[in-house]
Amino acid sequence: MLAAAGLLARQIDITNHATLILVLASPVLMLAVPAAGLWFLLRRRWVPATCAGVGTGLLVAVLAPHPGSTVDGPEIRVMSANVLQDGADPGAVLALARRHADVVSIQELTPGGLTQMSAMGIDKDFPYRIVRPEAGGSGAGLWSRYPLHDAGMVSEPIPITARVEVPGTATPPTVVVVHLSAPWPWPIEWWRNDIAFAAESLDRLEGTVVAAGDFNSTRDMAQFRRILDSGYRGAGVFAPTYPADSVIPPVLPIDHVLVRNGSSSRTWTAEIQGSDHRAVFATVQIPK
Repeated sequence: MLAAAGLLARQIDITNHATLILVLASPVLMLAVPAAGLWFLLRRRWVPATCAGVGTGLLVAVLAPHPGSTVDGPEIRVMSANVLQDGADPGAVLALARRHADVVSIQELTPGGLTQMSAMGIDKDFPYRIVRPEAGGSGAGLWSRYPLHDAGMVSEPIPITARVEVPGTATPPTVVVVHLSAPWPWPIEWWRNDIAFAAESLDRLEGTVVAAGDFNSTRDMAQFRRILDSGYRGAGVFAPTYPADSVIPPVLPIDHVLVRNGSSSRTWTAEIQGSDHRAVFATVQIPK
């Protein structure tokens, strides 16, 4: 029953904080199936153990990420980091970017944070940028080793879009900086409106699209899976990024690098001192 409740919770839209908590708890609830299977095995109750094994297999088939097909083409390394306004260490952010990224999506970029990162030399390593620093959590920035053009600033959930001139590609991919409102503790309507807007906006984009940022959403949320249903994929790796400033390790994969009409072969995360999110990295293949 617990597993069925968890599976059902994933199918419903999140409309309030109660359904949010239920959906976030659904992976734990669904662990009841393999746990029951182990219990039956230890007691040599073969029929229920077999049933639990079949149920576990079905759950894996339903829940496993689907990375999609691999694209043969040039690679770019994408980094996304929520820098917690002025909380994150800008030197740590820049060190990670220099070592592991070609394109950098920053969320919660403040005017002070921009000044610090520029003083430390980010514009030398990433000479192309589009920035929208704001006090509070709505600021954003996009830095690239490759030229940026057709820049657009849509709205707060998608503050920046731009095409990146990746060498070896006939059509430049579009990179999108994403930052959705948190569904907790703020009014759930803010998140619902943001994810609906993001899903519609991302669906309208053509060509290869790389959406990188703080989606404040996991694959267990039905509204987020609508973005995946429109063709966006990650690398199929469980990469939790939040909370990164707690005594417990991160448990929620809410920061993502998603790709449509391309592929992602590797995703990993790294700690950023002072931020409540881990940075997320992906190696993205762009069609020739």
